[in-house]
Amino acid sequence: MSHRSVFRYFDDLDELHRVSVERQFRAIFDLLLISAIGEGQLADRINAIIENRQEIYDVAHNVARVGQMLAPVEPVIAAHRRDMAGRAVEQVGQHFATELSRLSDPARDAAREAIAMALSIDSIDYLRHGRGLDRAASSAAISATLHGLLD
Repeated sequence: MSHRSVFRYFDDLDELHRVSVERQFRAIFDLLLISAIGEGQLADRINAIIENRQEIYDVAHNVARVGQMLAPVEPVIAAHRRDMAGRAVEQVGQHFATELSRLSDPARDAAREAIAMALSIDSIDYLRHGRGLDRAASSAAISATLHGLLD
């Protein structure tokens, strides 16, 4: 498709990026939900959220890589990545509320951020693409991290 053809449908590059991000978000929205959030034993909750993030990675890692590359120069994409990261931190807070409630406010905030980072598409990409680990091995590495932070 030529540039001219693309811009018959979009006013500018920002609009193209915004529409692309919105479309990808709609495509993965259902995957962002964790059933029985915050319920069950710690090990089961850790396994559930890791499985959730691995599914998201399988669907969205190529788009996420492009987003990571474009975010420094495309404000729409950077804002979307920040929004998604904020949602992930909130979800971690809900899912591990029992364990996080035992920590002081600064430690709780740091733990939520660390857990969200360990579960991020970027971290999973590092393990699976950068390190060459398969899904099971990358899940085990993330699980060890989360147990270390929450046990």
